[in-house]
Amino acid sequence: MTVKILITRPAASSEEFATKLRARLGQDLSIVIAPLIEIRHLRPATDISRYRTLVFTSANAVQGFAVLTENRNFDCFVVGPNTAEAALHDGFKPHEGPGTAQELAQDLLRIQPPEPILYVRGTHVAFDLSAHMRRHAAEIEDVVVYEQVAKSLSNKAASEMKEASSLIVPLFSPRTARIFSDQCKTDARLFIGAMSKSVADHITSLKLTKLTIADKPTSCSMVDVTERLFHEAIHLEGGGTAQ
Repeated sequence: MTVKILITRPAASSEEFATKLRARLGQDLSIVIAPLIEIRHLRPATDISRYRTLVFTSANAVQGFAVLTENRNFDCFVVGPNTAEAALHDGFKPHEGPGTAQELAQDLLRIQPPEPILYVRGTHVAFDLSAHMRRHAAEIEDVVVYEQVAKSLSNKAASEMKEASSLIVPLFSPRTARIFSDQCKTDARLFIGAMSKSVADHITSLKLTKLTIADKPTSCSMVDVTERLFHEAIHLEGGGTAQ
């Protein structure tokens, strides 16, 4: 039998997640890294000095913004623990949100931080936080500091998928779920871990052995989900160990 884990996040995030999985499940874990999104940072011509509050819903947004200015004298709100860690690393003092952009928007409307607010994001977002807040009369604007460019599965990844008898795929965003659904060609048992219901809803046209949604939209919860699916795959394979 061959149980493999396919990680489709951008390269740096995939390596980080693979390290967490190996720490949990063993260094000999069979992991295939096949990014379906490439992060390309942009340098927008935006007058940053006029904003009093920053909002980040991804670590990539923090990293893309941090190189635009040395100023860290902003109120700073982030979606959850992973983004908070990135913000701290780059010198901000973040207020950590409850885990989703929708919940963060509700927090911001309740707290009413100093305006104007700048929502720092990529070209693609699952939830338009600034549009939602503007409907509630908040003074908020967007700046796009990175783009997420779709990629094809590599030949190596396609070959590894064909060799697998069970394939575990943690998916972290609706867009990646759509891209993977369009490109996936495998006869393996397919175990999908989705970071949220929104991600799960964008998994289409695939014959799944198991679909599990994370308890929380965090990297730690996704490690937990992937671990559970790994053990379920091993059980279905006959109780041996992964190769």
